[in-house]
Order: sequence, then structure tokens, then C-alpha cells
Amino acid sequence: MKKLILSIFVAIAAMMSASAQYASAPEVFANNPDQVVPGLKYRKLKKLYNPKDYVYLADPEYGTSRAWFNVLVPGLAQFTMKEPGRGVRFLAIGLVTDAIASAAASYYIYEDSDDESALYSALGFGALSLGNFIWSIVDAKRIAKVKSLYDYDLKKLGRQVSFETMPFVAPVRIGDKVQPAAGVTFAMQF
Repeated sequence: MKKLILSIFVAIAAMMSASAQYASAPEVFANNPDQVVPGLKYRKLKKLYNPKDYVYLADPEYGTSRAWFNVLVPGLAQFTMKEPGRGVRFLAIGLVTDAIASAAASYYIYEDSDDESALYSALGFGALSLGNFIWSIVDAKRIAKVKSLYDYDLKKLGRQVSFETMPFVAPVRIGDKVQPAAGVTFAMQF
């Protein structure tokens, strides 16, 4: 029974250790303290942060699921992440390409025309609209990753105290025997 309890405790400690490793995201602020200031837009942030480092964050500020807001309206996710210029661009391109594709399709269908160029125009602008739709989702995911890393650095910049927990297993002498004992170390940095 003691071994079962010890095994469960060690497994829980290992899970805590595994989740704690995600908190060590690469900090751009440590290397560029003069460049990481509040209020930066994505245009400058994409030069400082690599979106691939996003996997190290345990609790991102901007989840990549926010990108799916663009299924409703292209550019909506960009608006929610305080990038209105990018949002307006995706929205405008989507509206214009949809309107031209719709007008060309209506002309081809209802005007009883044998003009194949209207059909090709409708298909071409429909494809552009679909490309804009997909690109708005991909762009929103990149923005979410970069802005989450930036937000992480800003929070670390403002935080004066940090806490860490580290599990351990150490041998302990009990009578004649040496048995493993599990524990947790708490560390505070200020």
C-alpha cells in the first residue's frame, strides 16, 4: 500500500514538473530590454518573437482558438486582438471579392448569356475570396501566438516575485532500511 501511495505521489510530482517546464518560454525582454515596451503592434512584434516558441506557454493570453472568429467574419479575430488595421484589410478584401464574384455569377446565370468570361470571373473572384478567408485564419493564429509571447514578457516585466515548485524523490533512512521519500520544494525569487 505504501508503494502504491508513493508511486501515485511520484506520478503527480512528475506531472507538476512537466507542466512547470512550459512556464520557461524564451524571453525576448531578457535580450532586448529597450525594445519590449507596452503598446507595440504586431508589425514590430513579429520581428522580435518567433511564433514557434508559443508551445512553451502554459497559459497564453490570446488563444489560437480565437482565430476561428474569422469563420463568422473575416478579420474579426484581428479586431479582438487589437489589430484593427489588419482586420479591416481582411474584411474589405472579403467584401469586395464576394461582391464581384456574386455580380459575375448573377450576370452569367440571369442574363442568359453565352459569355464564358463572366463564369470565369465569378470562379476567379470566388477563389480569391476563399483564399482571403483561409489566410485571415492563418494570420490570426500567428498574431495570437506572437501577442501571447509579448504579453508573457510584459507580465514578467511587471512581476517582482515568482514562485516555483519542484518535486523530488530522496532516499531516507528508516531504521535499518533506506527507502525513497517523495517531496516538493517551494522556491520564491524576488
